[in-house]
Amino acid sequence: MSEVEWPAVLKGAGVSAASFLVIFAIRTATGVSSSGALVLFALALVGFAAGGYVSATNAPCRHVFQAGVGGLLSGLATQLLVLPVRLAREDRFTLASGLVGAPLATLLAASCAIAGGYIALRRGSTTSTDPTGGNLS
Repeated sequence: MSEVEWPAVLKGAGVSAASFLVIFAIRTATGVSSSGALVLFALALVGFAAGGYVSATNAPCRHVFQAGVGGLLSGLATQLLVLPVRLAREDRFTLASGLVGAPLATLLAASCAIAGGYIALRRGSTTSTDPTGGNLS
């Protein structure tokens, strides 16, 4: 079982959450169109991947695992902040969209972070101290 490297995970989760919260604030403050919302959604996905990249580059071993944990944490944190705002604004929020959408958004954040961690691993941007060189096996 792999051990979680909390400093690396929290750095990546912080990058992901900060980028998402900036994008969410822009979306909330401005009435963007549907095409603008699509662009902001794509930027949020890139932000989660960037957080995974940061987690992987700062982890001493199991880089993709650390990136995934960071993505999961940032996805949970952002959903815990977004859901009350959506409830307060009554922004087309239903119980079904909250119960289905929030877990899916969290898994999407973790998936993007894993992709960012894998990119860091393949680029050789990791500082590995384990004998396998950070391989996935």
